[in-house]
Amino acid sequence: MVLVGSRLYYVAFEKIEKAMKTRKSYKVNREAAIKIAMNTNGVSRDIAEKYTDSELREVLRLLKLKANF
Repeated sequence: MVLVGSRLYYVAFEKIEKAMKTRKSYKVNREAAIKIAMNTNGVSRDIAEKYTDSELREVLRLLKLKANF
């Protein structure tokens, strides 16, 4: 409901809620995931490059990103 003057108007809340729930999910390649893991975990590049795919995916999941590898 929205109050305009002395009248109440109903707004399509379903559309608003749906728009708020949907958000773009960014896909990240392996190189970018390694850089993100370096910064997030505070490790060197050599250590981050040894991370398995599942470990990199876990770091991306915490940041609500998706893996593209």
